Amino acid sequence: MPRLTAALAAFALLIGLSATGTPPASAAQAGAIQGVVTVPAGLSPSHTLVELYGTQRNQFAQVFASSTGQYSFPALADGTYIVLFRAAVTADRLLSEFAGGSYRWDTAQQIVVAGGGIVHVDATLERGAVLTLAASDPSGALASDVAVTLRRVDDPDPFVWADPAGVAWSGTGTFTTSILTPGVYEITLGGQRWVTRKLELIVGTGTDSSSTVVLSPGATRTVDVALEVKGRVRGSVTVETPGGIIPWVNGTVSIVDPTGLTQHAYGFTSQDGSFDIIGADDGSYKVLLESSTYTQSTYWPGTTDPAAAQTITISRGTVQDLGPTSIQQGGRLLGRVLASNPGVAPTPATATVELWKVDETDGSYTFYGDEVTDWTGGFWPGVIEAGSYALRARPTEPDSLLGAEWYPDARYFQDRIDVEVVAGTTTSVQDIVLDDRYFDVSRIAGANRFETAVEISRQVIPPGERAPIVYLTNAFNFPDALSAGPAAIRAGGVILSTDPLNLPTVIGNRLAELDPVRVVILGDEKSVSQAVEQAVRTRLPAAEIDRLGGASRYATGELVVRDAFEGTGAQQAVIATGANYPDALAAGPAAGFDDSPVILVDGKNGLNQTSLTLMRDLGVTDVVIAGGLPSVGSQVEAGLVAELGAAHVTRLAGANRYETAVLINDHFFADTDYAYLTTGQNFADALTGGPLAGLFGAPLYLSAPDCLPGGVADSLWYKNVVAIDLFGSSASLSTDVEDLWVC
Repeated sequence: MPRLTAALAAFALLIGLSATGTPPASAAQAGAIQGVVTVPAGLSPSHTLVELYGTQRNQFAQVFASSTGQYSFPALADGTYIVLFRAAVTADRLLSEFAGGSYRWDTAQQIVVAGGGIVHVDATLERGAVLTLAASDPSGALASDVAVTLRRVDDPDPFVWADPAGVAWSGTGTFTTSILTPGVYEITLGGQRWVTRKLELIVGTGTDSSSTVVLSPGATRTVDVALEVKGRVRGSVTVETPGGIIPWVNGTVSIVDPTGLTQHAYGFTSQDGSFDIIGADDGSYKVLLESSTYTQSTYWPGTTDPAAAQTITISRGTVQDLGPTSIQQGGRLLGRVLASNPGVAPTPATATVELWKVDETDGSYTFYGDEVTDWTGGFWPGVIEAGSYALRARPTEPDSLLGAEWYPDARYFQDRIDVEVVAGTTTSVQDIVLDDRYFDVSRIAGANRFETAVEISRQVIPPGERAPIVYLTNAFNFPDALSAGPAAIRAGGVILSTDPLNLPTVIGNRLAELDPVRVVILGDEKSVSQAVEQAVRTRLPAAEIDRLGGASRYATGELVVRDAFEGTGAQQAVIATGANYPDALAAGPAAGFDDSPVILVDGKNGLNQTSLTLMRDLGVTDVVIAGGLPSVGSQVEAGLVAELGAAHVTRLAGANRYETAVLINDHFFADTDYAYLTTGQNFADALTGGPLAGLFGAPLYLSAPDCLPGGVADSLWYKNVVAIDLFGSSASLSTDVEDLWVC
């Protein structure tokens, strides 16, 4: 029976080899690999599992060594093999190894069986090294909640079957490695509470240091490792609600990098609103109070802007006590945007919903944020500040044929109904339905330039209201008035034009209607005569009447700018040539909208000292050059760059006056309900129309007399303009322009 059992076992081995892809060897050519496994005294070699592989890491067979260490793989076909001696009992602490004494697959001995020969391969297994770490806190007690990793750093091949390096830990501060082969390792100790500490572990020969532990091959050793505690951040948060001040309970407090983008540690507020967070490494951070059901994400001590947040410094072993802060309870807003469909029910629209918050102190509206609708047309912009909002929905796709709408169903801002968001509640609003898009086109014109100026002024200051200031300029010469547009816009006044020798009756009558507090006559007596000044004084005996006229158009422009802006200064200015009018015409309303002056320069020469002094006196740090090199030359630009730096100088220049105006308007204005058109071939209507555009925060475009330039049409479309007003009669802008025929 023993002989029969052995025969069956041999037969089973041959079947197993055949199943793995190696053909059975015939009796004449059968080869074998056999040998003896030696282990340290006191251990049994029978605990060694000997595994046979092909060179492609495909396993052919495995067998346990006998009690005397012998093993054999008989009946092998000719070929190349690799043998792994695997220590099967962990308690023995034996290192598995490949034939040839290697711990790596790629350096294992390749065993060639040929011609039915028998190859003898012996192995001597050694004990592996084991390191125990005892991690202690600053008091010397064993540290809990410590995470430890062990990484082999001198072995580029991750497929090391014989070395399953790892770490086991007890949770009480002691950590024991698996059995380790000779080599170099990196040990990392850390965790939420602990400052990360790295140690180099050498299993081999050498000397310990503060950052290196040396462990002899096969040895066991315990090493004490002292850990430092990370810095802590403490504070407390309350919430201001309509019903009073309450603790912020179960709120998430994050320690983030100075940009506010990356979280380094976090914690939660307790029932009294306090928090105590540990986990961030030494460095500079900001504290973010994450959004909750009715509170916004807020940076310490109380801002939604990460740039304005307080920066704190965290140092190991210290406590940063921030004290108390309070945040505002906000509300939520829900709604839908739909697209109208003639004859059928509206369908969900892909739209962007803008929120404009009312400033309760002055009634102004400030852009608060926007939200894109989902597939149902729904929008819910998260927690927002309590207060009143204007909502505007516009198609997200710029080429959409749908128009924008103010809530609930208004094409114009002035027809909107504001939405009240109450703290601690969710406000649901009715559906906003977007209709097909169209333009409202109208014309502001008189029989001549004087009457047109009067009609424009009535749009700025309605009959019966008093004007704070009127700028009076020569109707037939442009330079003196180029800087007056932003000045008039800033003061809430108007620009009227006059014959240089006689005050037109229609202008005189309008001056009397306006009853201005102040009249500023632009230019010297060659531009506006003494006779006109006297006529104004006669009409307005109580008004303050001043003349701002210099030796040149540039000197006059400087006087106008200083008169309007010197009291408060200006961060930005628009630089335009005084030699021609088109670039400055479009720049005037844009500059006025930005509360910036227009500074005239002689574009053919470099930046002169007068202009530099004016900019410095106003505190200008950024400039926009209106027009290309033919208008404002490279020498002027170089002077501005030398003064302010290249990052603070922007040139807006198109291929022609119309494209330049488009670039200016696209730079300064976002979406707008209103836009104005004036001829690019004359200056009179545009000069007096600037304050009206400024009143509505609207762009002024230049148009060809007989058709609308394509770039202008595109800009009007993409800004979601609703109303287009033309300045001047059909002699200035034809009916084709009024019908929006594109060139």
